[in-house]
Amino acid sequence: MGWREQGEEDFTLFRELDEINTPQYDENNCAISADGLVLFWGNYFTFPPGGPGLTDVWFATRSSRFHPNGDPVRFENKQRLSIPVISSPIAELDPFITWNWPAPGSALYFLRCNPAACNSEIFRSAWVPVPPPPKSVPFIRGDANADKQIDISDAISILEWLFLGGKKPECGETADTNDDDRVDLTDAVNILYALFLGTGTIAPPNACGESGLLANEDTDCPSFAGCR
Repeated sequence: MGWREQGEEDFTLFRELDEINTPQYDENNCAISADGLVLFWGNYFTFPPGGPGLTDVWFATRSSRFHPNGDPVRFENKQRLSIPVISSPIAELDPFITWNWPAPGSALYFLRCNPAACNSEIFRSAWVPVPPPPKSVPFIRGDANADKQIDISDAISILEWLFLGGKKPECGETADTNDDDRVDLTDAVNILYALFLGTGTIAPPNACGESGLLANEDTDCPSFAGCR
């Protein structure tokens, strides 16, 4: 690896990438992302048992331009690519990445070559972003008005929403007191039975984050003030 202080200067500083180079592989054909944080290369296994060497595409990342590269990783099916770049009897080599890697839709180009008769073909694999896991929101079932307690005002809040055009609860899950995946008259009645007759049962969670039961912003609970 070489670097320079300014674009018009000659490269004068060099360092061997000991964290990547290995005695049993020939590392070749490097490509680096525009931000300088991801390095790609081909690894040619010089003398594998029982046959000619094969090439696989590898990569390594680092946290900044001033840090060494992390552990080498071979592209496999677990990477987020539209066409997996995998270790196989067919050699994958000569990686090239588009300037905007790893933006969604950026691409890795590489060659595939059958070692028996290397008639190389060019492949393109697009980087497929994985959406972040949905945010989990703790809530208290039955606390429809999010005042951190369950009382008659919660039943009234549900009835006003259902029948009088009142405000919808901030977290719809709180109004589904029997956890039957819908909100109706029985949910308000359930609160009243639980409070005054001791016969109703409000489904969990009955405290913030109880038993790990969390609402999901993809359902009907983007937030809940009662647990903040």
